[in-house]
Amino acid sequence: MSAKSVKHTFTLVEALVAAVLLALAAAAIISLLVFHFRFSHFLDQKRVVSQVATSRIEVLCEMEFDDITLADETNVRVNEDGIPTADGAYLRSTTLTTEADGGVTITVRVESPGDSIRTPAVFELVTQRYE
Repeated sequence: MSAKSVKHTFTLVEALVAAVLLALAAAAIISLLVFHFRFSHFLDQKRVVSQVATSRIEVLCEMEFDDITLADETNVRVNEDGIPTADGAYLRSTTLTTEADGGVTITVRVESPGDSIRTPAVFELVTQRYE
């Protein structure tokens, strides 16, 4: 009896199972990448809106105390640097509240643009200033 070489080939079922497993793995990886890019964009927007709000607070803290009351604003369009422009992508509101002790509470709220996929990033910063 001579030794015959046994050849093993994949059956159609084995090939289909392998293809389905590869497709599932690829779908999972693509899903993770999409999540990563969305979350990365959201974090970048959060960074920008926090910088715009912090910049506004710094400007108001450097102003003369009597001039602060003129800084109240609602939904002013600003660019990434916090400079008001007609086509600014961010909305900034500054609310000033006079306290009983003579101080002023400054609230700056900045909102990034949203779209059908991403929700806007919102950042609110509150500080108090005294004469």
